[in-house]
Amino acid sequence: MQICVAVGEKSINKLIMLISNVDFQADLIEFRLDYLEALDYSELEKLLEKMKLPVILTVRRKNEGGKFKGSEEDRSKILKTLIDLRPDFIDIELSSPFLTEDFADSAKRVGVKIIGSYHSFQDTPPIHVLLRKIDMAYRLGLDVVKIVTYAKEIEDNLIILSLHSAAGKYLRGMEIVTFCMGENGLISRVLCPLFGSKFTFASLGAPTAPGQISLQKMRQIQELLK
Repeated sequence: MQICVAVGEKSINKLIMLISNVDFQADLIEFRLDYLEALDYSELEKLLEKMKLPVILTVRRKNEGGKFKGSEEDRSKILKTLIDLRPDFIDIELSSPFLTEDFADSAKRVGVKIIGSYHSFQDTPPIHVLLRKIDMAYRLGLDVVKIVTYAKEIEDNLIILSLHSAAGKYLRGMEIVTFCMGENGLISRVLCPLFGSKFTFASLGAPTAPGQISLQKMRQIQELLK
């Protein structure tokens, strides 16, 4: 079961210190660039060149749980520049106005995969609403769709864990990442890879999302499931 460790720090140097001092045994790593006080592309490029794990770059906007304070035009320019650095993945919200087929095609031409993400921090919408998000990602030509909702009740995990099988005809070869946030969503964070999710998330340092648990704890739980 693959784990992506999410990391958010105020500087590239702090990112380097955090990942170099810990044997984190993750399968992927997400750099939350919206946490940075300043983005130095040359330093980021050097960091990417040293990475042995697949890397996801994310510049999350505030209304979907991020810290980016600039305009969507500013964020679009940043993400276009990040494509030129050729990370393995770039995560962009499905509702972003600049996320188009042309944008996705420009990334594919240089070998960068786009993750189209949808977050609901209030609840877990009905499954037909989530299926529309998956269909939108497919029509944009994205590589991965990420559906993350908030579990108000334990039963919300059942909606998310059944989403992969329910979305078969909508995915059409596209990969999916899906789980619930919040204390009640822990079950889906742990089990989602068993139900078709490409990977789950854990934290290295401070959590970057509600209910996110540490990599060490996630590995311990996964060992118990073997």
